[in-house]
Amino acid sequence: MNTVEQPILGYSGKIRDLLMAGHQELVTNKELGSWWRDTVHSVNIWSLGGDAGPPSGTGVQLVDLGGNGSVYIHLGLPYSTQDEFDCRLDIKGYQYGTGQPVDNRYLIGRRNGVVKSAVLGNNNPAVYADANGKLVCRLFLDNTYVLSFSVSVFDPSGDTRLEPGDIQGRVSRSAVINF
Repeated sequence: MNTVEQPILGYSGKIRDLLMAGHQELVTNKELGSWWRDTVHSVNIWSLGGDAGPPSGTGVQLVDLGGNGSVYIHLGLPYSTQDEFDCRLDIKGYQYGTGQPVDNRYLIGRRNGVVKSAVLGNNNPAVYADANGKLVCRLFLDNTYVLSFSVSVFDPSGDTRLEPGDIQGRVSRSAVINF
C-alpha cells in the first residue's frame, strides 16, 4: 500500500462510521413512530378538453375546461381545521406540455387549536381551508397537457397516516373550491 492509499482508506472508514451512526439515528426515529409512505396518491392528466381532445386522466375529478392552460389542481386532505395532525407532503412529477418538473413540498399541522403551514415549490403551492373546514393543498400549472405527478407523505408523529384513496383530486380554473 502506498502513502496515498493509506489516508483514503482511513477517510472511507470514517465515512462508513458516520453513515452507520446516521442509520442508527434513523432507526431511533422509526422506533419513535415517524412514518413515510411513498406514492399515497398519483395524478396523470392527458387532456382537459379543447384541441387536446376530451378530458382524460386519473387521480383527479376530470372536467372539460376547454383546454390545458392555467389550471389549479386541488388535493383535498382527509383533515379538517378541527383535527390534530402534522404531516409533510412531497409532490414530484413532470409537465410534458412545458418541459418543466413538478416539485412542491407542503408542511401542514394543527396542534393546540392552531393550523400552521409552510409551502415550497415551483408551482405556486398553497394550503387553504374550504368553506366546510376541509384542508386543501393547491398547485397552479401553466399547462397540464400530459402531466404526471405523485404525492408522498411523511408523518413525524406516526398518528395521522395517509393511505391511498385518502386524498381527493380536482381540477379547476378557480383558486379556491369546496370539497
